[in-house]
Amino acid sequence: MELIQLASGWRFQTRPQYQGFIDRLKNEKPPRYSRAAMETLAIVAYRQPVSRGDIEDIRGVAVSPNVLKTLEGRGWIDVVGHRDAPGRPALYATTKKFLDDLGLRSLSELPPLTEIERVMDLAEPITEFSALENAPLEQPEAEE
Repeated sequence: MELIQLASGWRFQTRPQYQGFIDRLKNEKPPRYSRAAMETLAIVAYRQPVSRGDIEDIRGVAVSPNVLKTLEGRGWIDVVGHRDAPGRPALYATTKKFLDDLGLRSLSELPPLTEIERVMDLAEPITEFSALENAPLEQPEAEE
């Protein structure tokens, strides 16, 4: 066990090197989140407070209300106010539970966006290669 400081206080937790043993004792699987949910959460974390329209502008696609409900239900984001604009859109921000679940004391401990971009750039060629790996082979044209 170890004692760590989080955004909401202190927590005893299992040391990382023993986590695999503890995980085998549980029968439940951790929840899986869609790519849309993770992108939305990242936008809220790095650009907060943001409205649904802001998220849609950044992502370039519409945000499903279910994505926001999922993140709110998990306790990771919450409505922190409303923008003074037509329709008074809700403004979303991350919560202390979000920080606690990620083991952070503050948002300043999030990795810098440049580091995330570098990781994403490294992941792209792998994705492209796997797409090529599954592509059908071109058949040589038959001579007439």
